[in-house]
Amino acid sequence: MSHLSDIPPAQPDAAFSLIASFKADTAEHKVDLCPGFYRDDNAEPWILPSVAKAKEQIHADPSLNHEHLPLTGHPELLLGSQKLVFGQNRDLKRVASIQTVSGTGANHMAALFLTTNLKPKRVWISNPSWINHTEIWKLVGPDVEQRFYPYYDKVHHRVDIEAMTRTLREEACEGDVIILHACAHNPTGADLTCQQWETVADICKEFGIFAVFDMAYQGFASGDLNQDTSALTHFFDRSDLEFAVAQSFSKNFGLYGERVGVLHMVALETETAAKVTPLLTQLSRAEITSCPSYGARIVSKILSSPILLGQWQQDLVTMSERMKSMRKALYQGLQRRSIRGSWDHLLTDIGMFSMTGLTRDQVDELRTNHHIYLLPSGRLSVTGLTSNNIDIVCIKMSDTTLDRLSALDTNTVSDALDFLGLLGATNGLRPLWDCPKIVGRASTVQLGPKKEDAPATTHLITPVIDAVATNDRILVIAGGVEGISSWGDIIANAAKVKQIRGSIIDGMSRDIDGSRDIGYPVFGRGVTMISARNRLVQIGSGVQVEIRGVKVDENDYVIADNCGVVFIPADRIQDVMELGERINRRQDGMVQEVRSGRSVAEVMHDTQFEAIGSSATPYRSARPDEPQNPNTANPEDQELVSLFADSDTPGVSDALDKLGILGQAFDIMPLTNYNKTTVGPAFTVRYAPASDPPGSVGDFIDDVAVGDIVVIDNSGRTDCTVWGDIMTQYAGLRGVAGTVINGVCRDVDRAISDNYPIFSSGRWMRTGKDRVQVEGVNEVISVGTVRVSPRDIVVADANGVVIVPRDRAREVAAIASLIEKSEQGIRQMICKGSTIAEAREKLGYHTLQRKE
Repeated sequence: MSHLSDIPPAQPDAAFSLIASFKADTAEHKVDLCPGFYRDDNAEPWILPSVAKAKEQIHADPSLNHEHLPLTGHPELLLGSQKLVFGQNRDLKRVASIQTVSGTGANHMAALFLTTNLKPKRVWISNPSWINHTEIWKLVGPDVEQRFYPYYDKVHHRVDIEAMTRTLREEACEGDVIILHACAHNPTGADLTCQQWETVADICKEFGIFAVFDMAYQGFASGDLNQDTSALTHFFDRSDLEFAVAQSFSKNFGLYGERVGVLHMVALETETAAKVTPLLTQLSRAEITSCPSYGARIVSKILSSPILLGQWQQDLVTMSERMKSMRKALYQGLQRRSIRGSWDHLLTDIGMFSMTGLTRDQVDELRTNHHIYLLPSGRLSVTGLTSNNIDIVCIKMSDTTLDRLSALDTNTVSDALDFLGLLGATNGLRPLWDCPKIVGRASTVQLGPKKEDAPATTHLITPVIDAVATNDRILVIAGGVEGISSWGDIIANAAKVKQIRGSIIDGMSRDIDGSRDIGYPVFGRGVTMISARNRLVQIGSGVQVEIRGVKVDENDYVIADNCGVVFIPADRIQDVMELGERINRRQDGMVQEVRSGRSVAEVMHDTQFEAIGSSATPYRSARPDEPQNPNTANPEDQELVSLFADSDTPGVSDALDKLGILGQAFDIMPLTNYNKTTVGPAFTVRYAPASDPPGSVGDFIDDVAVGDIVVIDNSGRTDCTVWGDIMTQYAGLRGVAGTVINGVCRDVDRAISDNYPIFSSGRWMRTGKDRVQVEGVNEVISVGTVRVSPRDIVVADANGVVIVPRDRAREVAAIASLIEKSEQGIRQMICKGSTIAEAREKLGYHTLQRKE
């Protein structure tokens, strides 16, 4: 019979497991950003000069022996540590002290003493906190309820003092214990101000809360011994509070392996302190009897020697200044690389720790792919940074999955998905205001119509928002109903506070101005004013949903920009990104070739671009000169175009109406509100579904003359594009006036930034390659219900597009000019006091617009 075979397995300690993994990692340039101890600029342990001198003196003492210490510990250590923590001039008779096995032992002894004698019902621990606080109280006080007070504001990277104090005031009870970090909070590095410490002291007094200070970083945090004990000063000098201090000498003396610590119990009266000491020794006797002596001798020697004490204070400055310099270098490196989010807290945090805001997946990726080790929480220890590794850490922190994905756009990602045979590009979802690009992980929500007899449910989507705990989330909302809002102003503000990156809605939104005002990106089918109240219900969350025919799972990747929305299965993200990055390199190479003077047809059929190359080496450039278009403008074309130089589409449209000519291209709109009118002869192109093997998609561009407008008939298809980045680049360089598409276009950011005019039915990211091909050039085509013949005159502006038959161009231009002159005259008469009716009557405006 085995007594031990059925015992449950222990959970591994995360920090020490990472230490073991780091030691086993054979990578040459690995970086450990986990340690809770000091490292020098070579990432090696540093023996403090003061410690080295103290050891020399101890070993030179002929009376050195290995006898155990008294039950209370090394006497000189106890007195020196009291003066160190509370100051030379305070009444130390109120303090009962006992040596412990480092700070862990001090925290353990405090918990043991309090549960044995005060018997608290609850202990309050900061959220987040050092993991051992929870473990110690779980072991020592299994019946003591552990409560967690809000401490860290993840949005602003500071102490959330309002939430902390509100929680304690509303929920703490007399006799509760609270764990407080005296300085250099672990893991956040965010400390309370002096005024905030006074507030906490007032709360402890008012509600009868017993405080236990964890003091692991005195002097090590700021380099100033007194500054790091300011919290204790507020409590001690009041003389109406009892509290404990768990003091460690591991960090500030570099004696982690010697396990030196002290527990101080501060009583209101000297008599009470005298009663506490034997109770502490009784507990210690039953557990360890006597603490280790070697480290205690070192600390005692330094604290009792003015010369060594001065050297130690200089050592503290050396360590704290190196940590500050590494904080500054990390901040500058991340800012220089424009990593998203604010990193200002790196400069204001205290001590060795800061929270990076990296998700667990990103931390895992840094460790697995780049051999950079952080705790799963994203806590970073600046002592692991050195002048040799700071650059690579900054680069790789910017090289996590979401940052790599951010370097791509929906067009490239859609191409990669096509190549891999994956479905991810959605059709019909667009930015509902001028949203920035967003990249993140999906938090899915399923909505549905509310049945008449169904009971009321919780407010749509709010439980999902409340549950978000990381800053990488994008809400993906399925099940919207046409004409009914699935999103509004209030939940947009709630999502913004939780650092959610945006919302993708297979439905509609309202209050879109509110989302725009706070900079919250929303992508959806459209806008409406009709509320979801009593019309929609939340059916589920964290489940697979379907968005415009694409199945999306919780934690899938999302990228959305001006061209639309694309989803990437989480298990294929590396494949998609690697391929997307190669596509980008290919695209950049092709653009370079086009800019150097090669024709699009030549570049498109160049064998070096046939495959998606894996090399990052720049492609060769055929010619250094920019492309010159040999197809010069026809004089007659130029003369006809000049007739419309002072016209706009409304005036030309009125002229067409008067002549009974259908020329308005319905639903063809500009990518942006261009501030000029684009006029040119039509170079017509007709696309058709691709054959097998597929034919050409863009070779025609080499035949387009300077000043022409390319007019493409893609049958109004919105499921694939026929115009993108390379065509925009080439057309612009060759003096093409613009492009009109009966269908959708992509790479819109490039067109807008290059100020190349494009007018289309919409925008989407999916390529037309292998889906459509050029079927005819310079033949009659249609754009919506408008017939377009080669060399017809195209007039396009912010209002849309009109087509003027070439053989009626002079007639239309003349009438448009009369209409414009009449309107100008009407404006002048109105300014002088005439009514609109009077001005129109006098100038015969109605006659000009009347159909002949």
